[in-house]
Amino acid sequence: MSFIIEKLMIDGEGVMNEARLEKVNDLAAELHFGQKRKNGEDYISHPRAVVEIARRKLVVYEVVYNFKNPEIVLAICYLHDVIEDCGITEIELCNRLVELDYSREDAVKISHNVKLLSRMSKEEDIIGYLNGIFTSSYAIFVKKCDLEHNMSDLKPSNLLDKYKLIYYLLNNTISPM
Repeated sequence: MSFIIEKLMIDGEGVMNEARLEKVNDLAAELHFGQKRKNGEDYISHPRAVVEIARRKLVVYEVVYNFKNPEIVLAICYLHDVIEDCGITEIELCNRLVELDYSREDAVKISHNVKLLSRMSKEEDIIGYLNGIFTSSYAIFVKKCDLEHNMSDLKPSNLLDKYKLIYYLLNNTISPM
């Protein structure tokens, strides 16, 4: 755990509840059950990899992005694809998070950011989708971690070029506070 994360926990601004976060991991695994990545791995390997990228990046970026509670960020990472891929709504996700002992406020924050990260169809306007992400520092951060993992699996292609462009746009956008 980073010094900054430990300091936030000591100061009481952001208490990391690893047991609750493990329940979020279990929820993501339940919702993604039976789904596979293009490489044949269970889909849950992707959100878990995004969480690990985020844990490494939080050491540097949690102050830049003004994250008060890194657990919220990691929960969004675990769940970032569930609305898009699993048929759960934002409200249903929020209620499931309350059942995992998140406050209503934190559950709304998590589920709203997961919704922002959800592209509901390939026909959805990419600019509109990105504009939604640009409204939240949480969504920007998680999308960057998501793209990093997705790009690590791709060979040169149009899709890789698209991901690089989106990553560039996210990296060169001033974060909302």
